[in-house]
Amino acid sequence: MIPSFSLNKQGNAGWQSDYLEMVLKFCNDKKAKLFIWFCSKDYDAGNNTLRSLNLYQDLFGLWEDTGLKNENGNVRPAYTSWLHWMSKSKTQ
Repeated sequence: MIPSFSLNKQGNAGWQSDYLEMVLKFCNDKKAKLFIWFCSKDYDAGNNTLRSLNLYQDLFGLWEDTGLKNENGNVRPAYTSWLHWMSKSKTQ
């Protein structure tokens, strides 16, 4: 929940996996050589540090649970898709 944006949307690992699959298909179709997933691991620890320093802003909450791994380092289903795509040979 991000009160200052009136945002209360709960995602889940299935949605993340479906979204990543869609983006990776697009990358394959366009012969992309590079794709960056901004958050490899959830931002919980970073956001907690920012809160303790009184530097946290609600905007940072948008990325808190978007990692391919959760805050404990446990992989989500999308992580497997990411590894598979990254292991493919990208032609020139």
